[in-house]
Amino acid sequence: MTDAGASGGGWRRAAAAAVLLAVVARFGAALFLGDPLGFHHASGSGALGWDWGYEQAAVAQSIAAGEGFADPFRRGTGATAWAAPAYPLLLGGLIALFGGITASVAWIALALQALASAATSWFLWRLGRATGGPRLGALAAALWSVHPMAVYLSVSLVWDSTFVAMFLAWFLASLAEGGREPAPRAAAAPATHARGCRGRHSHGCAGRAHHPRPLRGRRRAHLAERAANTCELASVRCGAARRRERIARSARAVRRRLLTLS
Repeated sequence: MTDAGASGGGWRRAAAAAVLLAVVARFGAALFLGDPLGFHHASGSGALGWDWGYEQAAVAQSIAAGEGFADPFRRGTGATAWAAPAYPLLLGGLIALFGGITASVAWIALALQALASAATSWFLWRLGRATGGPRLGALAAALWSVHPMAVYLSVSLVWDSTFVAMFLAWFLASLAEGGREPAPRAAAAPATHARGCRGRHSHGCAGRAHHPRPLRGRRRAHLAERAANTCELASVRCGAARRRERIARSARAVRRRLLTLS
């Protein structure tokens, strides 16, 4: 294994350790806080089940009670579009499954939020590695794993913010790792590569075709290709201008000769 590969593996292990630390920190905070989500066992169907995450939690209670996606304040206000549907539906399913707002519902919701927040560390590692190298990725994962508000809010707020953060980090990491370009430019890439592989160095082109450059390398190659295309276009235009000038000079010379003969 090369030094670069060993170093990359070391940073990957550091990122995995950051994820484990994130899990420990979040569940440790939950145990330290006691009733972190502020759950109260409701005595009636209209009572609020918890202190934090009022609107999404109240909509979940309405769903569990068969009232549909409604009543974000538990005051009989009717249908609502107060929040995105995914998390209230999840909570509503848990409430219906366990027969109301119970400690089991509280701890399952807490565990899901804590694990989603911890998983965000891994996606931040991938995002940092793709944009600034493995050291930056490991640093981002470590900082998120122990960030006080990231730890506290994931186990104290009944809300979908932890899942939004996780999916956003995953999306950005996937985008950065893919180094996506517009489809027309990507479709033209094989032809450009084929033109670049002609000549005495063509024997190495097959290997390069199966090993894509890193993101920064692709960007530099893309800029170099654009510069080359610009220069080529400029030379074509200059050549056309010179040809038009030569034709114009020849036409003037023929006209002068005809005038001389007449």
